[in-house]
Amino acid sequence: MPARLVTSPGPAPVATAAMADARPSRPRPGHGRADLAAGVVLVALGVALPMLVAAWLHALTIPRNDDWAYRLDLWALVRTGHLHFVGWGSMSLVGQLALAAPLALVAGHQAWVPGAAVAVTACAGLVLAYRLAAAVVGRRGALAAAGLTLCAPGFLLNTSSFLTDVPAFAGQMACLAAGACALARSGRPRWTWLGLSLLGGLWAFSIREFSIAAPLAVLACAAARDRDRARRAGYGALLGALLAACAGLYLWGRGLPGVQGTSFGVPGTAALRAIASAYFCTCLAVAPLLPGLARRTVALVARQPSGGGRLSAHASLLAHTWRGPAGRARTQAGVAAALGAAGVTATGLWLLAGPARTLLPGNYLTRQGALAGDVLNGTRPALFPVAVWDGLEVVALAGGAVLAACIAACAATPAGTHALQVPPRGAPGRRLAAALAGPKGLVGTFTAMSALVLAGYGLVAQGALWDRYTWPVVFGAAVLALPAHEAGNGSWPARASAVAPGGNAATAHAFAERQRPRALAASRLAAAALATLLAAQAVVTTLNADAFDGARWRAGLAAAAAGLPASTVDAGFEWVGTHARAGVVPHRTVAGVPGYYSWYDQMVPGFRECAVVTASPSTNPGLVLIGTTSYDELGFAGPEKLFTYAVTSTPGCPVVGDLRASPPP
Repeated sequence: MPARLVTSPGPAPVATAAMADARPSRPRPGHGRADLAAGVVLVALGVALPMLVAAWLHALTIPRNDDWAYRLDLWALVRTGHLHFVGWGSMSLVGQLALAAPLALVAGHQAWVPGAAVAVTACAGLVLAYRLAAAVVGRRGALAAAGLTLCAPGFLLNTSSFLTDVPAFAGQMACLAAGACALARSGRPRWTWLGLSLLGGLWAFSIREFSIAAPLAVLACAAARDRDRARRAGYGALLGALLAACAGLYLWGRGLPGVQGTSFGVPGTAALRAIASAYFCTCLAVAPLLPGLARRTVALVARQPSGGGRLSAHASLLAHTWRGPAGRARTQAGVAAALGAAGVTATGLWLLAGPARTLLPGNYLTRQGALAGDVLNGTRPALFPVAVWDGLEVVALAGGAVLAACIAACAATPAGTHALQVPPRGAPGRRLAAALAGPKGLVGTFTAMSALVLAGYGLVAQGALWDRYTWPVVFGAAVLALPAHEAGNGSWPARASAVAPGGNAATAHAFAERQRPRALAASRLAAAALATLLAAQAVVTTLNADAFDGARWRAGLAAAAAGLPASTVDAGFEWVGTHARAGVVPHRTVAGVPGYYSWYDQMVPGFRECAVVTASPSTNPGLVLIGTTSYDELGFAGPEKLFTYAVTSTPGCPVVGDLRASPPP
């Protein structure tokens, strides 16, 4: 049933909003087929196609980034039946190992098993993310939000790797989806769905601790919606049980053998830079939605220009929005927007003047490509031209300023608070209940809590805040930046109703949409251009990473096939870690080592290097070129080479002649 527009002042709209949101809507014919088609498209683009590309470039079954350690942890669990870690990786991981272990037991020690387990979770996570977003912004908006999440740095690369980010994202989406079902029900079904939601959140937490944001958001929204004080004690008990379970799981996991410890310290300038970089990374990922968000914000909180007979029909409305208290509110909104944009711009310039000289946190989105030059000796060729990379940073800076201006302007005026789903009237409890009502309130709470958890981690943990950590925030921000869809179109489980206190904000918004066709066309054109830029970045980064990683592994195979022990070959970070016989010691440094000893060589106690693969020619007198490995920088174009050198100064190494990269297995 479509939600009706409420125009009466006072607390009544709040109650109507809650009731309309809780009403389940009846699916229309064909909607099931549309959702199925959308799910198939997302799985094909986000999972199947990246897997095919990785297989084509010989990178599908090889270790990627940190997952060499998680693969070894999995095989140790399957072989011994006990959890024993290799010393690399500070997240929980236990839930992911529990997911992949049954498949590994059935299929055996097959290289494709870890990636296949993650691919299944990626499919589920994308479908659940789409369904959750569709409940807020409709099917087209849900496809846009899920598509932008796919284009987030590193997402396409990790839907078939064994890193923890995709399974943790899927667990959070499962938690939120079950939570949305709980919010749309009452009685015993509500508590059943709430329990399932918390179990999903606990499983996600057992993979990555950041995931605690999802169950906390579900509990916060459920408690705010329920006006029965007696039942609120039940929510408090659930919160206590959740926190106790997470604390127990964390402490138990920290005590397992081989777990890498997490360092905590006093926040410093580096922590503030990391948090600011994560903000700009998020703004870049949702940049295609910001022109439309800015246009809608202006329509709500700014004066509309006069001119034409059609405008006189609404003269009284515009007088209401420009004169007296309303006019002062508009001025206040403009000042707040200017201050917000100026503050964020100054922060961006501060980052650009810092040691890294970039706005973005790095890891997957760097000028040299995924993981930059951190995983192989030598200088890796630049993937993005200077102009393209500078353009990405300009988009991130402008997006950050626009988002800050929109939030500040909306928060500064009563009409703007409507855009944030905060009714300007009513008792505080009812205002809170309406703000957290339904799927949109749930997504908003989850996004805010995820951002707070990441910021807290960046402040106290002495570790990097990589771009892939922002995926949940990117998804939530994308959903919130899209215009909310009206209820009653059959989307699952229900949609928030459109409530306009006093009717003026909604009428002004609708009038602005009719009166500003050029602004609408311009925002859509900008959104299309930015979406094309982000999609191209994601495709190029994925192709380059698959080609580069596959070539590094093939170079290692060629050296091993020539008679060199695999444990004495440096073919990159993943190769060294996978073949380290004595495990690794994170952050270990050795004084007086040759220049070709990388940071990851030093973390392997007793590492004896007989051959090293580099991304560029080396002039070190202790190295002799024995072979090259060719690859294309874009997978199909841009020929490049890796160089394999024998280390002449290491005693006891086998003598090998000129190598030719062995064919991939």
